[in-house]
Amino acid sequence: MLYDIAIGVARGVQYLHCGCNTHILHFDIKPHNILLDHNFHPKISDFGLARPYSHETSKMVTLAARGTFGYMAPEILSRNHGAISHKSDGKGRTVIQEWGSQAKYTFQLTYKQLVGSGDLKLGAMNEEGEMLIKKMVMVGLWCIQLNPCHRPSMRTVIEMLMGDVRDLEVAPKPFVSPARGRLGRSLS
Repeated sequence: MLYDIAIGVARGVQYLHCGCNTHILHFDIKPHNILLDHNFHPKISDFGLARPYSHETSKMVTLAARGTFGYMAPEILSRNHGAISHKSDGKGRTVIQEWGSQAKYTFQLTYKQLVGSGDLKLGAMNEEGEMLIKKMVMVGLWCIQLNPCHRPSMRTVIEMLMGDVRDLEVAPKPFVSPARGRLGRSLS
């Protein structure tokens, strides 16, 4: 079910970025802003921080930071990380949080487990469930890359989620770690 929710959220964000007449950056994709209907289909909510952007421009300027700390892309806080674009409206942290306890799993631990043994040590779960969780986490790690150029578009996120986990590469290590409370810190 979490896998279907992750795909539904990715499709919703993709629609906001490319599907509607006016492209929209939500700026606050997080678990609290994902509502589920009676069939557990996700609905993106709380458009208070959202901004429309033109079909002609791929980047935008904002005068103030928008979003919830820990879910914001680094370029929203500092132009040193690049310009704000559709890749600033990521959902990597949300995807990673959908699969496990935020207190138990950090991005660093998740990354070390994937790179080391390739096993997320999920406990009592069938193989299919483990592969779906691994796929979601691998995609989530791509979505939290520090450099916006390394983050996939939502179209690519959907393709990655729908594809075979064996076709996915582990994301490069530099990513923001909100668990430490310091944005801009590279993990080495």
